Order: sequence, then C-alpha cells, then structure tokens
Amino acid sequence: MTTTIYYDGDCPFCRRYVDLLRLREVAGEVRLVSLREAPEACRRFRALGIDLDEGMVVEQGGRLYHGSDAVHYLALMTTPVGGFNRLSSAILSRRWLARGLYPGMRAVRNATLRLMGRDGLGK
Repeated sequence: MTTTIYYDGDCPFCRRYVDLLRLREVAGEVRLVSLREAPEACRRFRALGIDLDEGMVVEQGGRLYHGSDAVHYLALMTTPVGGFNRLSSAILSRRWLARGLYPGMRAVRNATLRLMGRDGLGK
C-alpha cells in the first residue's frame, strides 16, 4: 500500500521533517509530494475543505489525515532508528500531545514563510 505525504516544499521545517522520517521500512512505498509543485492536489484538497496552511496531508488506503492527525499518524509509522525518529515517535505518537503541539509548529512554519517572503499554500 502506498503512503503519500503532501507537504509544503518551500517550508524548511516541513522539508526537513519528511526527509528525516524513516517510513519506507515500515510503510512500504512512500511518495513525497510538494504541494508547491502539485496544483491539482491543492485544488482537490481545497474542494474537500482542507486548509493547506493548517498542515500537511497524509493519504493512505483512501484515508486522509490532516495537520496534527497527519503528524500523529506518521509518528505511529516511524521506525525507532535515529534520535529524531525516537523523539518524534515518543512525542507525536500521543494524539493529545500532537494536537497540543501542532498549533505552535504551524505558527513557526507560517512565520518562517512570511520572513522568507513566501505566500502560504492557501493563496
């Protein structure tokens, strides 16, 4: 089963996060899609009412996970190899922590993009 991760390719935090995750050993085939290069995916998610400036999207088996649910789902799938993955799994695999921390993560992303002179994905 293929897992597709849709993320903001211009966001240095988003890029680094998906680069550091080691999912292929656990999840099988993983596709990484920068939403900056996938206007059709952006239109699809907007039509479903998904605000892409509120978070990444993970799709697996026809199900969509967005924002804190996406990072929570990815944390459940990560391998325990490497410090980043162990930390990510320890924190974000707890749904309540993922939901509590995600707004701050999103705020840092949005502020960084503004400082870089980049628009959000919703524009």
